[in-house]
Amino acid sequence: MQKHRTARLPLLTLVLLFLLFEQPVYAYVDPGAGSLLWQILVAGLVGVLFYVRRLLGLLFVRKKEGKPCQPPQQ
Repeated sequence: MQKHRTARLPLLTLVLLFLLFEQPVYAYVDPGAGSLLWQILVAGLVGVLFYVRRLLGLLFVRKKEGKPCQPPQQ
């Protein structure tokens, strides 16, 4: 348990330093940037789902064995 606490200490120190020495930032984020990020996330998720579906189909679905045609019985 002690290992996790020591791993968080540098991160906590960094966050506190950022909060103590804050400065104004003059930046502009385009309003369409959020929708672009959502579009990227949804497209990635759909792509992963299709890939997983194809992979599972190849692993678990067996091909139907071709049966020879039999002449009709009279």
